[in-house]
Amino acid sequence: MKFKMQIVIESDDGNQVLTSNVSEWERNTATVENMGLSLTESKELLRKTQQVMVQEQVREFLKQSEICPHCQRKRLSKGRHRIVYRTLFGKNFVLQDEVRNSS
Repeated sequence: MKFKMQIVIESDDGNQVLTSNVSEWERNTATVENMGLSLTESKELLRKTQQVMVQEQVREFLKQSEICPHCQRKRLSKGRHRIVYRTLFGKNFVLQDEVRNSS
């Protein structure tokens, strides 16, 4: 048997935004020892799921903050930085744009 785990991300209006393959497993024989996920496999699944979720949430946040809420103009970028987001499941590295505030 082959098992595949995917994450399907939908926008607030219900449109599918992204489908990401998270993990894949193959089980040849059904024995008690290889039923379900091992602890290592489950930790890896949670780590990859967290990584995809964090990256997509950061991408959406940056998209929403591109426009200044006061003057409705696009904010200018001062550069891009890699930030580390630490979670229970490990470190996630995310690129973040540093933007200028409008006057």
